[in-house]
Amino acid sequence: MLARTTLLAAVAAAVLAACSGSSKELSSPGAGGTAGSGGGSGSAGKAGGGSGKGGGTSIDEAAAAVAVDLCTKAFECCAAEDIKALYGVDSVIGCEVAVAFLVQAEVNAAKPAIEAGRVEYDGTALDGCLGDYTGQSCDRLRTLTTFECEGLIVPQQKEGDACGISAECTDGYCDGSSNASSPVGRCVPLKDDGADCSANAECVSKFCSAGVCDAPSSRALCGG
Repeated sequence: MLARTTLLAAVAAAVLAACSGSSKELSSPGAGGTAGSGGGSGSAGKAGGGSGKGGGTSIDEAAAAVAVDLCTKAFECCAAEDIKALYGVDSVIGCEVAVAFLVQAEVNAAKPAIEAGRVEYDGTALDGCLGDYTGQSCDRLRTLTTFECEGLIVPQQKEGDACGISAECTDGYCDGSSNASSPVGRCVPLKDDGADCSANAECVSKFCSAGVCDAPSSRALCGG
């Protein structure tokens, strides 16, 4: 799964939370509060995490919704040359295509688990998070390093339960499978920094570097 290295990359992993479990938020270094609750440069994106599992943006529309909102705001807040240097795209359309591709890959990977009931998807949570994201000031967004959305994906499998992908596990990761269509793995506890790993999802930090769980690297939206 995708490492939390940039906002544009992290959004794909966050949308279906295959790396990150069920607790999500837009965050920045030195988080000091939550947007909409009087916080300063802390986290945003917690809005809309209610229970409306059947409402909001459908799973099939998620990729397009994320791509449009993320990229429109990114080009509004960052210089086009900075985005091209960081992410290799030089237009809103190019950005939307790239982000939609990444998000759709996550959707496709998780859909069998959602259909089987091992994961619940809440489109109202996505709507709330995107609304919060697009409503932030550019000064605020330039400090953000990840896009994550609380309540968007709710794992249903507990430790020891069968799983196909790590997004299914309430606490931990899926050991023995990375295919939601083949739930032959088991949910096991996450690994601390310094432990051997083969994927981000195995680590408490959600970052596996050179085969070892480590603190994640990050970069703000415009590269600051």
